[in-house]
Amino acid sequence: MIHKNRVLVVGCGKIAGFFEDKLARLPYSHGSGFYQNQSFVIAGCVDCDGYKARKFSEKFSIEAYGDDVEEIIDQTEPHVVSICTP
Repeated sequence: MIHKNRVLVVGCGKIAGFFEDKLARLPYSHGSGFYQNQSFVIAGCVDCDGYKARKFSEKFSIEAYGDDVEEIIDQTEPHVVSICTP
């Protein structure tokens, strides 16, 4: 069994993968890169825009999402935090 590192994505816009296909042949975003790598699972995502966080979580099958980073960190206990904000 492969151990999967839990990832928290902070900021759910362009570089995170909001507009990209999660199975893109050559991923250009953090989301699709982590999604396609068997060593990682995206455990949570956070964005100040609740709509973006929800849509991003639906796209990448993420259980924990919201607009409070501390709350999502407590829920997911991530190994990796991917900061995708300007």
